[in-house]
Amino acid sequence: MEPIEYLYLLILGIFCVSFTSVVYRNVYKKGMKAADRYKLYKVRDDLVFLVAKGTIDEEDFIFKIFYEWTNTYIQHIHRFTLKEINKAMEEARENGYLKEINEFQAKIERELANKENEVKEVTQEFFWTMCEILVRNSFTIRLLVRYRFTRFVQAIVKNGRILQSLLRAQESGYRNYQMHDQIYNSLAKVNC
Repeated sequence: MEPIEYLYLLILGIFCVSFTSVVYRNVYKKGMKAADRYKLYKVRDDLVFLVAKGTIDEEDFIFKIFYEWTNTYIQHIHRFTLKEINKAMEEARENGYLKEINEFQAKIERELANKENEVKEVTQEFFWTMCEILVRNSFTIRLLVRYRFTRFVQAIVKNGRILQSLLRAQESGYRNYQMHDQIYNSLAKVNC
């Protein structure tokens, strides 16, 4: 092959990679974000439907907490990166909902014990949706969840000076995933 042919192949390769990248960013990623948003809209609509139906009161702790959480996540979903997920979780913490996860989880379980199954199903759907979004939006969390690399990442974050700042957001995101997963699993036990 002549040098000019290599140049043409290189240009063609760059064009193909660029085109694929643009399609991925503008079509696939936007579609996934829209799908995530619609799942959260469904959870919020289900909550509102339960209020309209009289199954749960608008002033009820469960309604307030899940309605506010859902709205918070919907507001941040257009930039639903790991950084933004962590930001939304911080907002929830600042509002006092996550001061102590064990107390919070126990309060949700106590509140749900007296609720109808429809309310329990909507809360489970919220946590399942959030776990799904967290896993889908972070390669690191996918690795941690699927292959259980948590000890490895913790050791790097604690001991590795160079990678520490890079992995801090991923570790925080994984903690958020663990919290959602833990609450989802406890709610699944309540429903049984």
